[in-house]
Amino acid sequence: MKDEIFERRRTRAFAIMAEKKMWGCHAPPPLHRLLWNMKIYLPLPPFAAFWLNVLVFASLYTLMMPLLLLFPSLSAPTFDAISIATNLMAALFFGLSIAGFYAWRKKVYRLPEWDLL
Repeated sequence: MKDEIFERRRTRAFAIMAEKKMWGCHAPPPLHRLLWNMKIYLPLPPFAAFWLNVLVFASLYTLMMPLLLLFPSLSAPTFDAISIATNLMAALFFGLSIAGFYAWRKKVYRLPEWDLL
């Protein structure tokens, strides 16, 4: 039942995006596609609530950036309070920035809320 509702909303969201001629950069990011394959149904970022976009993109940044920065060095990583706090602050900034972008585009294109699809 939940699968059918999500698929109907997702199809309707893609139709609205095509109708409004939105750019391809507004398509769902790879993280969303991965979570959809794992049966975790997140709305498309242009239709999602601001707080949900902040949470998703900040957590993505928090999890991925340390791995990307530590991988090339291949030395023993050091985790101190300053580096953790810096990563969390950068993640919050990244999450707020991306969520702000999607909220702005939602307003420009006059997109409905996810629950109304």
